[in-house]
Order: sequence, then C-alpha cells, then structure tokens
Amino acid sequence: MLFDQLTCLRTLDLSNSLFGNSIEEIPDQTGNLVHLRYLNLKQNRKLKKLPESVCGLCNLQALNLTWCDSLKELPFGIGKLINLRHLENEQTELSLRAMPKGIGRLTNLRTLKVFVAMDGGINREASTLGDLGNLMHLQGHLKISGLGVVCDVAEAKKAELQNKKGLRSLILEFTNSKGLMSERKEDERLLEALQPPPCLEKLEIWGYSSPTIVPNWMMGLAKLRHVSLGFWSHLNVLPPLGKLPSVESLYMGEMRSLEKVGVEFLGVEREEISALSASSESPSSVIAFPSLKHLEFRYMKEWDYWIPLTSQEEELISIMPRLCSLTIDYCPKLSALPCYIVQNTSLKQLDISQSPILSERCRKETGEDWLKISHIPSIIIDVLCVPVNCSSTEEFGVLQLQPLHRNWILSNKGCQRKGTKAGCVRFCSMLVKIERSL
Repeated sequence: MLFDQLTCLRTLDLSNSLFGNSIEEIPDQTGNLVHLRYLNLKQNRKLKKLPESVCGLCNLQALNLTWCDSLKELPFGIGKLINLRHLENEQTELSLRAMPKGIGRLTNLRTLKVFVAMDGGINREASTLGDLGNLMHLQGHLKISGLGVVCDVAEAKKAELQNKKGLRSLILEFTNSKGLMSERKEDERLLEALQPPPCLEKLEIWGYSSPTIVPNWMMGLAKLRHVSLGFWSHLNVLPPLGKLPSVESLYMGEMRSLEKVGVEFLGVEREEISALSASSESPSSVIAFPSLKHLEFRYMKEWDYWIPLTSQEEELISIMPRLCSLTIDYCPKLSALPCYIVQNTSLKQLDISQSPILSERCRKETGEDWLKISHIPSIIIDVLCVPVNCSSTEEFGVLQLQPLHRNWILSNKGCQRKGTKAGCVRFCSMLVKIERSL
C-alpha cells in the first residue's frame, strides 16, 4: 500500500476539488501516517464515515471535512486527536447524526464550524452541549444545529458560550433529527442559556418557536453587526432590534404569524416618545438603528401593516439614518411602507418583489407612492432573472427572448457555455438590465 511508504508525510490532500471524483472510503492505512499534520477531505460528497484508525494520527492539527454532506458520523475515538486545532466541517450538519462523546477532549480546538446537538437521554454515546464547555479556545464561526431535540437547559449552560471570547459568528438552529424546525416551549429557556460572548459580531437564529420572547442577552450585544432571524413560526411581535447600536445588516424571514410591525421594532417605547416630547432635549436625540445599512424582509405572508409614526414622533426620533438598501420579498399582504422609510434620504436601493399591493403603490409614475420614493436612485420592482439556457441555440451561441411584460434582468447564471450573445431581443420593453458578462 502506498501509504505504508509515506510515513513521514505531513500533508495529505484528498479533496474532491483537486481530483474531481468523490472518495467513498478512506483506507485504514491512513492511520499509519503518524506524522500527518493536515488531512484535507473537502467535497468528498459520497464519503459516509472515517475509519477509526484516523484517531491514531496523534500529530494531526487540521482536518477538513467541508461539504462531506453524506458523512453520517465522526470516529468514536476522535478524542485521541489531542493536537487537533481545526475541524472544518461546514455543510455536514444535515447528514451527521451527532457528535461523538470524545469531542469534549479536544481542548486545543480553535476551529469547529458545526456542532450537532443531541440530548444525552437519547444517545448516551453522543456528545452533549455541555461538552462544548471544555473548548475554551474556539474562535471565529460556530454553528449549533439540532437544538430542537435538546431538553436539558443545564447542559446548555455548561456550554459556556459567553466565555468563548474568540467567537465572532454564531448560528443557532432549532431543528430536530429530521432537519425540521422546532415547535416546543422549552426553546425559550434553552436560547436564554446559550448566551454568546459580548464580542459577537454575527448572529443567526433559525426555527425559534416562542411567540414573543427574545433572550435577555440579545440587546446587550453592542458589537453585533449582522443579524438573521428566520422561521420564527409563532412570533407576533418583533424584538426591539433598533436598540442594537452596531447592527449594519438585518434579515428577517419566514415569520408566518407576524401581522404588524410597530414602534417596538425600533426599540422605542411610546412612553419614551411622550417623555421626549415633554422634555427640553433636542429633536432626534434618540436614534433607532443608528448603524443599519441593509434591511431585508422575506416570506412574511401574513404581514399586512407597517405601522407609521406621527409627524411629531418622526421629529423626535432619528430612524435608520444610514440605511442604504431595503428588500421586501413575498410579503403579499403588506399595504404600504411608512414615511420614515420612503422618505429616508440615505436610501439608495429599494427592491420589491412578489408583493403585489406594495408593488402597485410604488409603480413608476402611476403608483400612489411613486412621488415619495422617486428620489431613490435604484428602484427594482418585480424583477425576475432570465437564466441563459443555450440548449436550443448552442450551435450559434445566440439567445432569443420572447416578449417580456414584467421587469427582467438578463443573466448568464447557470450557463455553461461561454460567449453567449443576446442576439434577438425584441418587444422586451420591460427588460431593465443585461449583465456585462453577456
């Protein structure tokens, strides 16, 4: 066997991106490469398991399993890899059943991209959230999936996420073993126990089931710059995210129970506004979303009302003074945008799609709100993307388009053929853009 002759090997790259064919099995002899420091198995999408012999690589410092999305389990003896510093395992969370118990012994780990949570009562050979408590040197990005099967709040507290000062990005997924979103009351206490460090810059929470409660720690993340909240199926009141001083981008999507967005979203109480009105403080002394640049709402099918402020309230509060782009996608019942959005002079791009009522109000020249938004440099309404399909014109590399009656962007995404030309573009008055690559 070739590996028997390479006992001094330090780096082994078996990634699919290098060879183009997925490896289905790693030979047991890999464990003989005792001097190996780096093992790259990236994008081997047919690989289902690693041999236990890999756990004999006592000098291994980095193991890359990114996009090994058929991987069912990690070796049970993984705790023997005491020198392992980097476990790159992004895009494995849907196939991995759990993390092996020994993961908590890898105290030198700096990188752990994905941790698949498991309740200790379900699988005693699996690692629990408490095992994360030993990994005090974790840095960068961490995703915890499978929280929808975890019931032990005490174990979540033992994870001690708040003490991992090197973490900058955290994703929490309340999914179960089938990848479905959670529907449990325990999620509130569980999320509260998973308090991240104050230095966190990016936070994503998916599948959280509470109707109103957000964790107390969220408003204390002063350095948070990017927030994504999705599949909060029972949420009916948005959290006061306007209080977060550093947030630059905010994504909210798939909130099926949300019907209204009010002043609470800005992080300002009505009583506070009344107090401002009666005080001698200068107008706009309160700023909601002081750093926000990009705001997205997607797939909010019940949302029908974005509650406006009175003119006096708008004078007292500065709202999103740095907002550059707003995206509204599939909010079919939303009837209008508030004045503090449409008259925001910093807004450079407004993108509305699959939201017929709003689209009609913002229609160029004829829409009820057109004069309010016409100052925005880029307004994109109901734009769809035409992918270039060369199958019928491959011989000539020419694309022909049928008449288009909505706004479209001509794009070559997904096209394998180089040099495709927009050869016959007729009766396409609603074509708004042809990408330069064409």
